[in-house]
Amino acid sequence: MHRKKNIRNEVIRTILMAAVVFGVSSIVGVRVQAEESQITENQVKENQVTENELEENQSKESQTEENTQESQPSQNTKESKVEYNTSSNSSNNDDEEDPGPVGPGTAALPEMAHVYEGIDYYPVYDFYYYTSQYSDIKRVFGNDPEGALKHYVTFGIKEGRQATSSFDIKSYRNANPDLRSEFEYDNKKYVLHFIRNGNYEGRITNGVDTIRNPITKLRGKDYKSVYDYEYYKSNNPDVYKAYGDDDIALLKHFIEFGMREERQAKEDFDEKSYRYANADLRWAFKADKTKYYNHFIKYGYKEGRVTTGVTELKNVITKADGVDYSSVYNFKYYIQSYPDLKNAFGTEDDASALDHFLKYGMRERRKGNENFEVNSYRYQYRDLRLAFKNNFPSYYRHYIQHGRYENRNTKGVTSLQNPVTIYGGIELAPIYDYYYYASHYPDLINAYGDDDVSLLEHFGGIGIIEGRVAKDQYDQALYADVKERLHPTPPPPPPVVATDSMFYVAQKYSSPSQYLILVDRSRHQVGIFSGSKGRWGEVDYFLCGDGKASTPTVEGLFHIINKKPYFDSGSARCWYATRIYKGYLFHSVLYTQTSTPSRIKDGRLGVGVSHGCVRLDINKAKWIYDNIPIGTTVVIYS
Repeated sequence: MHRKKNIRNEVIRTILMAAVVFGVSSIVGVRVQAEESQITENQVKENQVTENELEENQSKESQTEENTQESQPSQNTKESKVEYNTSSNSSNNDDEEDPGPVGPGTAALPEMAHVYEGIDYYPVYDFYYYTSQYSDIKRVFGNDPEGALKHYVTFGIKEGRQATSSFDIKSYRNANPDLRSEFEYDNKKYVLHFIRNGNYEGRITNGVDTIRNPITKLRGKDYKSVYDYEYYKSNNPDVYKAYGDDDIALLKHFIEFGMREERQAKEDFDEKSYRYANADLRWAFKADKTKYYNHFIKYGYKEGRVTTGVTELKNVITKADGVDYSSVYNFKYYIQSYPDLKNAFGTEDDASALDHFLKYGMRERRKGNENFEVNSYRYQYRDLRLAFKNNFPSYYRHYIQHGRYENRNTKGVTSLQNPVTIYGGIELAPIYDYYYYASHYPDLINAYGDDDVSLLEHFGGIGIIEGRVAKDQYDQALYADVKERLHPTPPPPPPVVATDSMFYVAQKYSSPSQYLILVDRSRHQVGIFSGSKGRWGEVDYFLCGDGKASTPTVEGLFHIINKKPYFDSGSARCWYATRIYKGYLFHSVLYTQTSTPSRIKDGRLGVGVSHGCVRLDINKAKWIYDNIPIGTTVVIYS
């Protein structure tokens, strides 16, 4: 309307100016020119409509468009969306102002109004449809095609809004199980798929209110061999109550929770039956229920394994690493005898129970079946105690491999039989009695318990040097003679000149053996001396790696307790270990866990680095291991 008024005013001004300048003849010429361009004041008046009439026409046209869309839902051409005004009443003047978007039948939708960030949404989007379907959209974007498109792409798709009569996101999702498996609830992916592929594949895009062909595949994995949508929905009412007919949600629940909860999702696959029937899988997977489902999907289905009808464990596991423990272990007996194990493993997890027995039960001297008592077996056989000391798993394994074939007794012995008395090749029975020694020195019972072999080693290595009495009645001369034979008095060392200040510290200490060891934490140095108090001679000095600030090496006066060729700490191996006190030892720097010390894992020396032990170069650790007697005095200071 405003444009027509402007045309009229412009015509009148032109006529008046022409009359003044050129006269009446010029006016006639102007009139002729106006007639040729079909723009006269009368025609402008004829084309003029009031603002109310235009709005009324737009409303009628909008209604006509809606009726047309309902009767022709399959039209997808651009011409069906916008009708260009080709009336002869339109002006061809290039200087006319853009009238802006109005209703269909009056002006064209701008060419880029269905393209956003390089993607053409024409197959799924119609401005007029979108604004007519949603009053909130029309109110905000009724005259803003680009804003409406941006809203659809940014929010409308996520909200599942329909922007054209020919494409409904929900229908597209319901109709296409392959897309549901891939896209789940990501509406944007469904829209982009239709634009790029589905539009050309002739896929169904509307009129589908319920799920077709419920999915069994998600994130690239197909669960059809263990999962059926209808069965899972029918047999798990709590899940159905939570998710209804949503096949994506039901399958996700099965994957994320159902398998862990041992829910049956298909008539011909029962995870419990599968687990009960296959001992090899129980040993491999133990209580990890999910792995049984996944194994069947990948292997068991092809192998034809039993999946239903098994109500109790088959072939209860007693073997591990090629060893059959059935002579010392029974699953039901083990579980029923120890409530802590029954609480941990229940009555079905035979694999975890056996694993516990091997890793912990034997060390804890637990009884694995009715017929084998490890304490009785150890008490009765001195030869085994000499071989194994307090390494309890070794007694179980000895019986499995040898004892049962030798008809050795395995129960009923409640006290130690025939305590050992030979040490260093010398019979100590005349000056040593196990029961007397154990009962008179509580510190030894705390340290060694009923280990008669270690107790004898203490007496022969330390006790006799300290002058401990080990028998009620004994020959003191014989005692002194045995002591000298076990620990000969070293010849006095030749005079030496001190090369380190540790030499002077050493002179005030005595040692039961001919050696003395000092550890100076402030300098991270070890000193070895030979001789006796006040007459110590230097043997060697070398750097060490003692305890770091948070785990310092204990300080004080100690005596060497025992030795072992190596021990493992975490992923490292420590060679030539000589125990100083409780958990404090001399040993090599850290090596990898190989059968021989071939590769150093942590070789730092001269700094505080350990958890309390004293780390040494492996050659120094071996020298102490080979040469320093049990009982030798060790002084640690800073």
